[in-house]
Order: sequence, then C-alpha cells, then structure tokens
Amino acid sequence: MNRTVLCTVEYFTEIDSNGTNVQGTLASVGYNQNFYLYWTPLDGTSTQNITAVFDYEKIKEGDNWTLFEPFCLDCSKLGRFEFSENPYSIKININNNKLFRTFQITETELIPLTILIEQLLLNGIAVPSVSSRYSLEFYKGAHYGTYAFIPAHIQLNDRLFKNLEELWNNVLKFFEKLMIHLDASHAIPSDPAFPINTAARAVHLRVIEKINDYINNIPVYADITKESYAEAFDSAGKLKNPSEFKLRLFHSNKDQDLLPELIPFAMNVYPLDSTKQEREEIYKKLTKEFYSLQEQVKLIQQPQIDGNSKLFSTFRVIDHDVARTDRLNPAFKNDNSPGLLILSDFLKMYAVYNPPISYLQGMNDLFVPFITTFIPKWGDDGTPLDKDGNTLDYEPIKPMIFWCYESMLINTQQIKLLENVTGHCGHIAEQVEEILNKVSPLCSIWLRRHNLQGLLWCFSDFVLLFKRSFDDIWTTWMQFNACEEPDRFLLYFITAVLIASFDSYLLMTDITMTSMMEAFPRVLATLLPVNIGKIALWIQEYYAVTNKEVKKQNLELPNFEFFKPDWN
Repeated sequence: MNRTVLCTVEYFTEIDSNGTNVQGTLASVGYNQNFYLYWTPLDGTSTQNITAVFDYEKIKEGDNWTLFEPFCLDCSKLGRFEFSENPYSIKININNNKLFRTFQITETELIPLTILIEQLLLNGIAVPSVSSRYSLEFYKGAHYGTYAFIPAHIQLNDRLFKNLEELWNNVLKFFEKLMIHLDASHAIPSDPAFPINTAARAVHLRVIEKINDYINNIPVYADITKESYAEAFDSAGKLKNPSEFKLRLFHSNKDQDLLPELIPFAMNVYPLDSTKQEREEIYKKLTKEFYSLQEQVKLIQQPQIDGNSKLFSTFRVIDHDVARTDRLNPAFKNDNSPGLLILSDFLKMYAVYNPPISYLQGMNDLFVPFITTFIPKWGDDGTPLDKDGNTLDYEPIKPMIFWCYESMLINTQQIKLLENVTGHCGHIAEQVEEILNKVSPLCSIWLRRHNLQGLLWCFSDFVLLFKRSFDDIWTTWMQFNACEEPDRFLLYFITAVLIASFDSYLLMTDITMTSMMEAFPRVLATLLPVNIGKIALWIQEYYAVTNKEVKKQNLELPNFEFFKPDWN
C-alpha cells in the first residue's frame, strides 16, 4: 500500500495543566496496510506544515508518550479521543496508559477536524464511544481494509455547526448510516474485538435521550384514589371527563382496592360514557349470560365428554394445566381449593363459549390476575375471604371476572397469538425488527449479528403478556387496554422493552440464545413497567406500523356451537 494522507490538522497545539503550549500538526496516514496517527511540533519555517506532513517517517514509531514530544503511533495502539469545547480541545490517550495528552484547535481547524473524524470512522479506525459525550474509541484490530469497502456516497457532509453537540449528532447519524450500509453488504467486521457494542451504546444513548424528553413532556395525571374516583362521576354516575379518565387509567397510580371497579372500564366492559344505571343493566345482562353458560357446562355429562374427542381433549388439557398453575399462590396452593375450581370452571366455560378457540395453553396464566384481583384475600386452606377475614361468597363476583378476561382477549387480540404461537410471535418479531431499523438501527444490527432477531428468548412474554415478568401486572395490563391501539400494543411494548434494556445486553460478555433467555427476566426486573408503557406510546406516535386497520375477521364473533347468548 502506498502512503496515503487521510487528513491533516495543521495547527494542533498541545497544552498542559500549567498553560505551557507547543504548536504542532496532526495527521492521519495510511501506510503498509496500517493506519498511523502522528503529531510533530512545527519548526517555524515557511514550509513547516508541509514538512510536518511528509517527514513523518523521521519520527520513530514506538510507545513514546511524553508531553510535547512528537509521536507516530499505529492507530491500533490508541485508546480514545475525547472532545470538548470553549475552547475546542481534544484529549488523546494510548492503550494501557492513563495519561491523556491534551490539544487545542482554533475555529479555523474545525473543518479539518471534522474530516479527521470522518476518515477515522469510514476506515474502521475508530467508532463512537461512551467514555464521554463526545468521544471515539479506537479499534485495536484496525488495519487497511477493516471494512471490505468504503461506500463513497456516505459522507459527513455538514462541515458547519454551531456547537459540538450539533457536530456530534451529525457524527452519530453519519456512523449509523455507514453501519446500515455495511450491514446490508455483510461488511461489518466479524472480529469479536470490533467495538460495535461501544458504538451501539453511544448511538442508542441519543435514542434514550429523545425518548426521555418525550416522557418528561407527558402531563402528570392525578392518582386514582378512593376519594378522587368518587369525585370523577356526576350525579347520574357518569364520568365527568371520560377521555381524561382513560388517560389516568393508563398513566396514574391506582389504589389497589379500586382495581375491581377500574378493570371493567379499562377492558371496555363498561363504556366510559355509561351512567350508573346503564352499568347496572350491563351487569345484569352479563350475569345472566354467565350463569346460563355455567349451567350449560355443568349439564355436560361424562359420556358426552367421552364421546366428543375435541371436548375430551380440551377438558383433559385444562385439568392438567390447572393442576400446575401458580401453586405457590395461596389461591391455588392446595389441591381441590376453591381457587383451582374457579379457574377450572372458567376455562371450561370459555372452551364451550368459544368452540373455535376452545382452550389454548396460556389462558390459565392469563386468568390468574383477574381471579386474585377480584378476590384478593385467601385463607391458608385456599378459602376466599372478605376484608374482615370471613368466608367470602364469591359467586356474585365470578361473572365480572369472566367477562373482563374475555374482553381483554378481544381488546389485545391475544386469541390470535395463542392460536398460532410460533407463527404469530414470529410475525411480531419481524415487525419489531422493522421498527428497530427506524428507531435504533444499531440495536437491530446487533440482534442480527448474534442471530437473536427472532426474539425466541422472550416468546413466553408474548404469550403471557408479561404476566410472569412483572410483580404488578396491572400497571402493564391497564396500559395494554387503555391505549388507543390495544391490538397492537404488545408489538410496541416489546419494542419498548428492547429499547430500554438494550444497554444491559451490550454489557454482557456471553451472547447466546441460552444466555439471553437466562438474562431477560433479570433485566426485566430492573425496568419500570410504567415507563415501558410510555416508551411504547412514543413508538406508537412516531413509528407506528403501517396498515393499522384491523382485519374484519379478527373482530367477528365466534361461531357458538354450544352456548347461544341472546346478544349473538
């Protein structure tokens, strides 16, 4: 390889803490398959800048890192560049040496400095870093041809900028475009030492900052307490401000004792614009439907079950799944406890209520939070208790539990996912990748580099809507149902989880499908579900998937083969 001068910054002045300064010239040169960075003091002659550039070979390459002394170093031996302004300064260090040498430039050298940054990035010599807000980290394996080719059309064109923040935003966008192009051409180095993780963290940090700005501008909504809840209704029992109440369901903290009253609103069992009398009529109708369905299921005799292969198979799977559902929960801890019986009855009722769907594994888990929220207190023997500790008559509560559950399945279209877990989860993963390609391309690239873009390691959360991942699932489920697109919110939510947790994955040393499956629950435990929902709102607002219309067949009522509701 012939000698190639990539860039020269003619007046690059070294300074120390005492104010001593020596003016010199900095250049980046490609020579003999390697890249070099060198600096030499100016000699005061009329040709000093030209001499400094072309006489660099007179400087012996080595590890000399003494203040004000010239250096010529293979770029693979460099550590970091850190930039600051007022005045414009560049701190440089080498590997395994904590000493930073500090240099200053004037505004006349800003364009050459920009070109230097561009060349370092284009040639794979350095990448953006997180060591400081404006910094580069050098690739220890840097050499000529680090990238199989350098796309000529990708350039850091903006040479004029008001401040370092503006410049660095352009630098990060430039690097992002470069990586997207190289990824499409499979030209990103496969070397594990290539600092793609460092670069991804630096670029992704700006995404997080943008999201935080959005979240900080979301209005703060008052908590839903018993007092404020009572005041939210007029004399007819109608919400005074339904749209605001829906926002409070999404954003606000809620008194846990109020959840049985709030959930029917969130699930749209009770319309937000309904009066108290209308809700009472809805409850009566749903109660009638529930007990009609319950009676029909009870009338099914064992010979009928044995003679119907689908029913036999369904009830057998339900019995098996119920027996292993949340057995550490007081409601389901004891065999033959009322909690297990309630769960079993609900699942069999739903199977009869919706024969085309029947029972799908995962439904048992999704029912649990409804049961334990509407019936929050249980004795040691699994007996439902009222707030005074007496045995609870839970029969009047069961209809609302069932219909709220059924409404959530409709709102979120979770039935479609449960029908075909592998296919539907795969489709969600594809849509997540599509969004990440726009929001945080380096996150998407990182997932593909590790063959994780299929998101197999978090399929269980797709199926259970994060029921096993968050202690307070109702914060999340309220968001799922009180948003504008409940049928798509899982897509936005899982994308939000990946965005919020991406930095944690970048710090992992072992990246395999197994390690991700082990790490994902731990990472989720560090996240605030309410903030994940707000990130999902940001995605929904700015990066919503196309073709938002819900297909007609998704909203069609099931073909009721057994149960005949009067509203069908």
